[in-house]
Amino acid sequence: MIIGSSAQIEGYRDNVAYLLDTGNPYKHHILDAHGSIVKSKDRFPLNVGALGFDCDDAISALQAADVVSWSVRRNLASELKSGFEPLAELFDSKHREIPYAPEWMMSVAEAMRANMKP
Repeated sequence: MIIGSSAQIEGYRDNVAYLLDTGNPYKHHILDAHGSIVKSKDRFPLNVGALGFDCDDAISALQAADVVSWSVRRNLASELKSGFEPLAELFDSKHREIPYAPEWMMSVAEAMRANMKP
């Protein structure tokens, strides 16, 4: 939702493709959510494109995404220290943090429930 919202704000109109690690334990949730979002694209225009999975051993961009994700979580929880301080440079002026709003997940849940009804 954040990527789609950011795309809308920036005027980016093309769909965004997603590539995730095959080792993700929530893969079935991701597939369900992706399908639901695609079905709801008229109600929620989030620029959602194709979804693929691959191994982070084969795709270095997935390893880099792990580093960024870990850095964001660590930065939010406390601070980057013990040699990881250079990762703070990831949060420069182009890094965008959008505060989490619980109502976003409520709207996603409602859309998924609506799409699951026969």
